[in-house]
Amino acid sequence: AVLLIGILGGAWYFNGYNQYTTGAGQRQLVNLSDGTEILLSQNTTLTVPRTFNWWHRDLKLSGEAFFEVTKNPAKPFTAIGSKTSLRVLGTAFKMVATERINKVEVSEGKVAYWAVDKSDTLILTRQLSGTYEGQKLEKSTIADINFDSWQSGAFNFEQNSLASVLNQLQSYYVFSIKDPQNMLARPCTFTGSFTRQQLDDILSELALVVGLQYEFNDGELILKNLDCQ
Repeated sequence: AVLLIGILGGAWYFNGYNQYTTGAGQRQLVNLSDGTEILLSQNTTLTVPRTFNWWHRDLKLSGEAFFEVTKNPAKPFTAIGSKTSLRVLGTAFKMVATERINKVEVSEGKVAYWAVDKSDTLILTRQLSGTYEGQKLEKSTIADINFDSWQSGAFNFEQNSLASVLNQLQSYYVFSIKDPQNMLARPCTFTGSFTRQQLDDILSELALVVGLQYEFNDGELILKNLDCQ
């Protein structure tokens, strides 16, 4: 989780930082000096001060990332977004920090989550999410059984729309989607499960079940035709 911004502002300025950035359709795994692993989704920037893990574990996030934080009670882990921040000791969670969406979903452990301009703090544990929207923090239970698939690689679908299936697969596999005919708006559903299978095999099965024709080039899935019943 994130440390207090004011305390360590000088460290960011005087000691510099390392920055990791992903573009469209890209993901990047970042291993920090404390053993923490962070998987960056597409269009995301992670900023880590060079003093990270000296006497603090603070970093900044713009975009979406999946965290598996090494436990260290003496150095709580803090992630700072433009509108929200969070702090943990050791846990696994997904954080989204953009101008439009600000939320956290907890897979393991406990997270303290707050808005930078508010005094209220949410305490979140496994399968709980916190969102910040309309100047309001809200806690809720995550209904999606695939909420931690980004970590496990295990997906279970029960009459999910094709759009939902592909969107969730993007949390684990690296690809973008091009849908020029807006075919994902059609009422096509899929029931099945995958566990860390090759993306090519998954797409082949989807094509067979829902009548999908596609091309896959350089990490981009191009939808050509859809003939679901």
